[in-house]
Amino acid sequence: MGHLAIVNEVSFNDVLQTGYISTGGKLGQQMVRTISDLLADALAVRRDDFIFPWMTGGTRGTCGFQHVFKAAGTPVFMKGQLFPIKIPIQREGKKFGRFLPEYEAVDLWDSKLLWNAIGKKSIGRGRSITHQTPMEDIKLKEMMETKAFDKNMPVESVNVIMNDSVRGVPISIDASRDKWDNKLKELLDKTDENKRLSCLDLNGVPWRNGDRFQTEKTLEAWLMENIDKDSCGQLRDILLKDGEKIDWFGNNLPFGVQGSAMDMIIVHSTREKMRCTVIELKVKGESEIELDKDVLQVSGYQKFIRSAFAHYNQNVEVLPVILTGKNKSVIYKKCPRLVQYEISTSGKVSFMEMK
Repeated sequence: MGHLAIVNEVSFNDVLQTGYISTGGKLGQQMVRTISDLLADALAVRRDDFIFPWMTGGTRGTCGFQHVFKAAGTPVFMKGQLFPIKIPIQREGKKFGRFLPEYEAVDLWDSKLLWNAIGKKSIGRGRSITHQTPMEDIKLKEMMETKAFDKNMPVESVNVIMNDSVRGVPISIDASRDKWDNKLKELLDKTDENKRLSCLDLNGVPWRNGDRFQTEKTLEAWLMENIDKDSCGQLRDILLKDGEKIDWFGNNLPFGVQGSAMDMIIVHSTREKMRCTVIELKVKGESEIELDKDVLQVSGYQKFIRSAFAHYNQNVEVLPVILTGKNKSVIYKKCPRLVQYEISTSGKVSFMEMK
């Protein structure tokens, strides 16, 4: 799996010096939601994932791609830093002899579209990290490895050696935590919004509210951390058929160029067939009226994903799922698949399919 990391000249030099892709943000009134949102993107990263720095901030000809790195592990948090959310990078990266301009990478006339980069570009590249499918990873690397308009002329590349990264605190969403640490909350309330994140102690944040997550983004962050771990085995048993494995997953993926996003996508396959599950996340239990709207939404996602994969000559079966908080009173027949979750006081997250 690959990730596009927004950088400029200053922040890219910081990557080379520190061995980290670093992100941050401003914490306003909805602190738990914003913290969860920032963490969710980073928590999707796994060791050996490709990292493509997306250079911005210059003129049209100096925005684009030239380097590729690999993640050295899962994200960490470094309290006291302005950009405390950090993804460690393996010491040896690669710089290609060709700078791939942004306008060429997001070319809408190409037969194989970098649809995640195009979607991100359409909303002004707002997010610091976004994900792309393995097919897009291959396409982006091919574009950097060959001369423009002449695919038979490869370009040279050189290795880039970065400094060793120092250790931070591993980022995790503790679903048993349902109250603010009082001292932490007092500190955050009196701290400037732009500096709050650097003061944060993740162990003092209330991730749970009763038997559900505090916000939809908190659910999303927990899933990004756990979807391939034992703690999410129950959900995988519901979503995956016997013999299937997760090939790829991502969160907050652009739905076309209109600015909306798909909450979560999982690609899973056997040797014979590739399937893709697109999940609409709802933190609380939905009513039937709300579920009607959710079904229309994921139906649109189905068509979009099929088209995106077809550009790479991939025939994929797309399965829509709505994942909500527990609501015993709802038995919904129109939804292709409705899955509910609940959290125990000990922080165990359980899943059940409603049929």
